[in-house]
Amino acid sequence: MEDVAIVRTMNSIKPGWVAARCDAARPIQNVRIGKEGEKIKGFRFPSESYIKMSQVISPIFAWISSDAFEEAKFPPLNWYSDDVHCMDLVRKRYAHFVSASYVHHIGSNTIGMNAKQLHEDAMPWLKKNRPEYAKAWFA
Repeated sequence: MEDVAIVRTMNSIKPGWVAARCDAARPIQNVRIGKEGEKIKGFRFPSESYIKMSQVISPIFAWISSDAFEEAKFPPLNWYSDDVHCMDLVRKRYAHFVSASYVHHIGSNTIGMNAKQLHEDAMPWLKKNRPEYAKAWFA
């Protein structure tokens, strides 16, 4: 919540998601992946101490503004729902952030382990309802 308070002081930015870092998430949130060329110091990457902006996050442990929550609804998807929701909010001029906070995440156990099937299940909805995302992400 300290990072949320900082983000909320940025007057020119409408805050959407502020998400914790973890050990099993997309690279922008993953504490195991530092910035290119960054070296670990004291068991951490120095960049872990900073809030960073991102177009998409995984809301594994996250805060969202009530305004943003009301503006966009999660799509009826398993895979790619985070991406669609984030991009829908970006189109409405919201910004998302990765916090300096950390939570442990066991990763994908709640949505399934068959990535190919999860992708195939999501594609019909994406192609019908957000064809621009499907084209951009899977050209």
